[in-house]
Amino acid sequence: MNIDEDILEEIARQGLGHIVALERCPNCNYIATSDEELARRDSPCPNCAITGLAAGLGPSNYLDVANWIGEYAASNNRRDQSSAVILFCSFVEAMLETLKDDYLKLHPMSPTTKGRKRIEFKDVFGVTFRDALSDAPTRLKDFPSAWEDLRDKRNKFLHGGSSYVIHRSDARKAVTVTADAVNSYRWLNNKHCLSCSPAA
Repeated sequence: MNIDEDILEEIARQGLGHIVALERCPNCNYIATSDEELARRDSPCPNCAITGLAAGLGPSNYLDVANWIGEYAASNNRRDQSSAVILFCSFVEAMLETLKDDYLKLHPMSPTTKGRKRIEFKDVFGVTFRDALSDAPTRLKDFPSAWEDLRDKRNKFLHGGSSYVIHRSDARKAVTVTADAVNSYRWLNNKHCLSCSPAA
């Protein structure tokens, strides 16, 4: 998970926002896997084959958050480096909440299923986040481990652990795996949260 100092500085200058500029089909919720897909009004959606609809971006605040992760990670200030990790963890949690919400819109659960208890990822998808990525592309299979490591450090820090529990290397790791977080979200969305079946 090492990242060169020059690359980190370049990320801080240019931002990570470009990797979360998700183009989404407004008809079926498919998220493009490349810059070319859904780029033009005459581009047919690879899932539903609808043409003539302009794709919509994912939430614009995702771009801001991703840029801040890179900016804070490149700082020499330990507080900023901790902020990069905390922001990254919140970023992943927001994406997981979006996945759950989008899935539940398509497959509503009985309102009494969980009562007032918070609905977990496994309650919605029937498997853990790690298991949900078990047949994903190889790099994405490793993402849950990286995410859990950073989340555990964030939680220890927020629950009274040493302020030194998060290190510069953790901030760099957050930058390195932000693309994996986005691609995991995209892959799970396209597998579970499309509003219509693939076009014949």
